[in-house]
Amino acid sequence: MPIHEISGVRSRSVILLIGLLGLIAAGCFLTLSVHRGIGTFQLTHFHFNYSDEFLRRGFVGEVLRQIGFPLSSLNVALLYSAAVVLFLLLLVIACAWTFARLPARTGALFVVFMLACPGLTLHYAYSAYGYLDIFQLLLAAAGLMIIYRSTLPVALATAVLLSAMSILIHEIGLFFTAPIFIAALLLRFHARLGVQSMLALFGALLLLTIFVWRLGGTSTMSFDDHVAALTASAAHPDYIHPAAVLVLHRSLAENVGLIIPKSFLWYLLQQIKFFLLALPYLFFAVVSLQAAKAYLSNAGQKPGAAALILAVIAPVLLYPIGHDYFRWWSAAAANYFLLIFFLCAIHLDFRDRLQTLMDRHKRIMIIGILIGLTVGGIGGMVSFSIHTAPPAMFYRMIF
Repeated sequence: MPIHEISGVRSRSVILLIGLLGLIAAGCFLTLSVHRGIGTFQLTHFHFNYSDEFLRRGFVGEVLRQIGFPLSSLNVALLYSAAVVLFLLLLVIACAWTFARLPARTGALFVVFMLACPGLTLHYAYSAYGYLDIFQLLLAAAGLMIIYRSTLPVALATAVLLSAMSILIHEIGLFFTAPIFIAALLLRFHARLGVQSMLALFGALLLLTIFVWRLGGTSTMSFDDHVAALTASAAHPDYIHPAAVLVLHRSLAENVGLIIPKSFLWYLLQQIKFFLLALPYLFFAVVSLQAAKAYLSNAGQKPGAAALILAVIAPVLLYPIGHDYFRWWSAAAANYFLLIFFLCAIHLDFRDRLQTLMDRHKRIMIIGILIGLTVGGIGGMVSFSIHTAPPAMFYRMIF
């Protein structure tokens, strides 16, 4: 076997081994989350479906209803946990494939950096446990694999179909999933697709989102009747959280009003705490995206470079209409890792640039890893809450 192939096998094996250890750690967090129980606010969303009328955020519930999936706190928790493990596994496999031809230490550093990211493993396994976002991320991962291996017509159809499904899962799919596919299409088929066609695609998905929002509110029953009907259909009366149902009975303006912070000082402190603790990850994301922009611009792919950067930051644009501020940042982190792997897959030379950046900023990456392992999940409304820190979680598991 040639030396470079031996080296490739070794690098891949090291990354997969470290990834497996990371998945075991994620399994511990998920076990704690299952034991704690899924929040009733999140659980309520799995009870939304199309049995009586079309409802926004009812797609997952409808799929589960069609396959006869029994909705209970434990069953939904196990389903969600399986989705998290699958998504992380896909990322680990992508990392092993991407860094197989580079030194093992490079791939090992990146996979630990990725799994320790406060907006990734611990966020989805604990901080934001039970939200529908994980299913949108699985759609994004599946779509990128199909786009990478397909012809243009199949890739376009995949992007449209999976973007629509993501929007039906939750309207934030317009900012979570659709930009990923648009960037991937421009990167993969830059010689055959123009900016105008991708703007038209985004415009069509925007219209779909408006349609889903306006027609997805309940019109057949009042709020109280809706809560009563969901409670009657649930396996346990405590499974339904009225606040989750309320969003289906409010206008966009009314829902935006819910995000105004009660204290501007509290809001400012949360943002400052986030930026200080997330700085190593933000720094490396910025420098690597700048490198990607320079690389793609030199290759005559400026639209693809712009789409790549916009796809990463798109979830953060939800700040004005949603108070889960750090949930948006977690989606940006997931988008970053997905698209970095995709970029390396179609532009093999960029892997060498990424390795150079990692060698140059290794200390910053290690600091980020230490923060992720000690401070923990990025949070939702509250950034880096102490009770989601891994040491605090392991303490609760033991004692």
